[in-house]
Amino acid sequence: MNLDELKNNIFNPEKKYIDRHSKHFAFTYANLYNFYSNKIDIAEAKEYYKKIVYYQSYTKLQQGNFKAIDEINVIRESASVDLSQPLQSEIFATYHLGAYRMLNSYLTKLGTDITLLVDDQAFLKQGQDFIDTHEKVEAHYKNGSTFNVINAEQPDSFRKIMKALKNKSNLIIYLDGNTGGNKSAENGNLLEIPFLKGSIFCRVGVSYLSLLLKAKITPVLTYQTADHDINLHFFNQLELQKEGESKNEYVARTMNAIYNVFVNCLEKYPAQWEGWIYMHKWIDGALYAAKSNDEITEENITNYYDHIVPFKIVKDSYFLDKHTYLSYEVDSKLGQKLEREILY
Repeated sequence: MNLDELKNNIFNPEKKYIDRHSKHFAFTYANLYNFYSNKIDIAEAKEYYKKIVYYQSYTKLQQGNFKAIDEINVIRESASVDLSQPLQSEIFATYHLGAYRMLNSYLTKLGTDITLLVDDQAFLKQGQDFIDTHEKVEAHYKNGSTFNVINAEQPDSFRKIMKALKNKSNLIIYLDGNTGGNKSAENGNLLEIPFLKGSIFCRVGVSYLSLLLKAKITPVLTYQTADHDINLHFFNQLELQKEGESKNEYVARTMNAIYNVFVNCLEKYPAQWEGWIYMHKWIDGALYAAKSNDEITEENITNYYDHIVPFKIVKDSYFLDKHTYLSYEVDSKLGQKLEREILY
């Protein structure tokens, strides 16, 4: 599929495409509403969703496009990693923003040894694609880059990561790859941090790796601007543990600093972030569910039309309350009525 076909499929969708994406759209709308702006209506949310899905697909098309790789606009902050020399044992913290896979391709072009950390789902569905793309890009530039993918959810993942970094490979980790887990302060692998208009739970493993290996973390983001299709921005490296700073203090400072960099960029380019589709998985759902004591029923549903977003799973009809993240199943007749009166 080329870019023109991609744009047509996404921006002029058929009914079956809309139905297939309706659940993702409903949660995307709720996430945008609760974390970005409660002034977004359903028509605006549709436009956001189309752009989000476009960038999600765009980066996969561009990752092996040598012309696009050569035209990347690289931005390097003054205290960032030195790209003029071979990179060794660096930790790059990034997000699924813009053409995010181009970081892999650019580092491959430089001849960098790369270790990519992904979750179980990405490893199973996309692991081979990551490897195939690296082989294609390396065969073109021939700069000696090596590539390894590690499933972060396997029991031996930490050992493999430590070994890779000690062998001078460079770690790329997507911090918005957290797709599950116990979302509470009692989970030692998660930290609650401010995020736009709310708070989320983020995984903190990258900060522990930095502590153990005394390796600095470099936040990296990709985004599109009017001047450049792909900007690859290397931000200033984060300071290592300071004298007198506890482990917990270091972890909190580091994770908040990385997310601050991301949020500042996200506020400028919100439609370029894939994470809107699934970020509800990082919140304390009980806090949102508790916002209302009223159950939405067929009898009172017309009172809640500004709350609900209809969606389908195969042939079954549901709606999501964007305020509470609670979903309800309805019969097909009511589901069709809600679609007509709310969604279209």
